[in-house]
Amino acid sequence: GLATAAPVIIIPPGERGIGIAVGSAGGTIDLVSFSVPTAQIGNGVPIAGDKTIYLEVGAQLPNNTPVLLTADTVLPLADGIDSIPFSEITLLGSFGTATVGGSCTSSMPGLGNFGPIALGGGAGQIIYSFPVNAFNGQRDSACSVLSFTYANTQNVAAGTYAGRVRFTVTAP
Repeated sequence: GLATAAPVIIIPPGERGIGIAVGSAGGTIDLVSFSVPTAQIGNGVPIAGDKTIYLEVGAQLPNNTPVLLTADTVLPLADGIDSIPFSEITLLGSFGTATVGGSCTSSMPGLGNFGPIALGGGAGQIIYSFPVNAFNGQRDSACSVLSFTYANTQNVAAGTYAGRVRFTVTAP
């Protein structure tokens, strides 16, 4: 499955399947902003994103089936004239409550805590890999709260730079 917002994960009993939910429900694409004061542009002091995003992977697959979470960041963050490479953005996964989308308290093996990982790997950058630990073919899920940080090492013009990360989950 591929998502930029939080769909509901539905896998009918007895069927193989995998799904992903990211951020808010209702098809909204959630926005994470980084506010860099003009005097601090490019000084190398990292800037935390203004919100965290909930991510959940649900699967009904045979035990120990490997699941891959990937991110696509093909285009840089851009303001129409200048750009910032996605390699300036790092991603960290953890348990807790997201600003957008929900709470991740699962102690189940899987996503949870990972990173930090520098984005910018283009299409299909592997973010995390974990095995499904289903019990007799029952649904398994794992969740994480995603936080983002801007490295702030680029000396760019002041402006609003926009870009999109698309997350995909796959299993053989």
